[in-house]
Amino acid sequence: MPVTSTPTEEIARRVAWWKEPVETLAATDEFLCRVMMWGTWEDCVAMLAEYGRDAFRKALSDAPPGILDARSWAYWRGRLGLPSAPLPERRLP
Repeated sequence: MPVTSTPTEEIARRVAWWKEPVETLAATDEFLCRVMMWGTWEDCVAMLAEYGRDAFRKALSDAPPGILDARSWAYWRGRLGLPSAPLPERRLP
């Protein structure tokens, strides 16, 4: 019997192809940031419906550096009603 995936697992597989979906989905903030960066519009709408705007806001507030580009960062902050803020940057010692 074939194993079926949920739509959320399929999205996780596409936005983090190098990991198993269960691993991707375990890190909600990172997963939602990857959806905002690499997901289709349909993916974003589906995940907004599943997780809610507050989860997307939290993901942006806790966004790890290097996932979102400046354009996606600015778009989603505006779309979710968050004030402008600098894009997270990696700090090298």
